[in-house]
Amino acid sequence: MSDKKFTIQYKKASDKSAKVNVEGELSLMTINEIHQKHIEINSKYSELEVTISKVTKIDLAFLQVLCALKESSAKFTLEMDLTEDSADLIENSGLNSILKA
Repeated sequence: MSDKKFTIQYKKASDKSAKVNVEGELSLMTINEIHQKHIEINSKYSELEVTISKVTKIDLAFLQVLCALKESSAKFTLEMDLTEDSADLIENSGLNSILKA
């Protein structure tokens, strides 16, 4: 990763779809920058394949942005490689079923 606490990289998969990779600190401290990246990606692509990995921190602020990204996408798939603590946060938040649906 760069000197930022997180990275969001995306590449075009087709005219309307992109593969998005998210890593690092996904929390209230980085949410403004994450939200701006969400707007940028959403303005270009309607179908997203999101992979989340190498998470150092995750909280409900990021999960809410992730839910908004899912809701605003025509097609959304999500792969998460998380620590047990991060997976527990998602499960306990009640958002797991929304994100995986």
